[in-house]
Amino acid sequence: MSTKQANALLINVLSLVFYGQHDPEEVAQTLLAGAHDLDSAADIVSNAVNEFLRVEGAFDGLLRDEAVRELTKANKDNLSIVIGLIQSHNQLSVREKFVSALLRQITNFATRYGSARFPDEFIATMSKITSLKDKVYGELKLLASDIILRSKARLFLYSVCVIVCSYS
Repeated sequence: MSTKQANALLINVLSLVFYGQHDPEEVAQTLLAGAHDLDSAADIVSNAVNEFLRVEGAFDGLLRDEAVRELTKANKDNLSIVIGLIQSHNQLSVREKFVSALLRQITNFATRYGSARFPDEFIATMSKITSLKDKVYGELKLLASDIILRSKARLFLYSVCVIVCSYS
């Protein structure tokens, strides 16, 4: 699946979630069902997380009025950007549930794809989640931290196995 196709699919899926037409868990499962390997699944999750971070980055650590003021100053010639970000942020609860559902699906990647060795870009995206400041992102931060730790643990165990096998 190309990046353009993945982004178009993601936009369609997110519109279903945001307008309350489907359960976020079900949508996450359906979205990832189209991924045929670990890299494409990681891309789907990364695209969704990066879109979430794009919106929430404008509000994280700020009072709503401060964020709106800063967005308005930065986009005074194109207030439709500000309106779009505010509307997306207003749907935080649903969007957070969807991203959480996607992150919970990652625990099945090793079984589903035969590997759970994530690309470095994917781990970097998970790290961005852990740097969010507001309490409202707590569940996402925990899920992302768990993914990072599990990834490091797998690499460590693999390294140990390689060392042990080389001495046998």
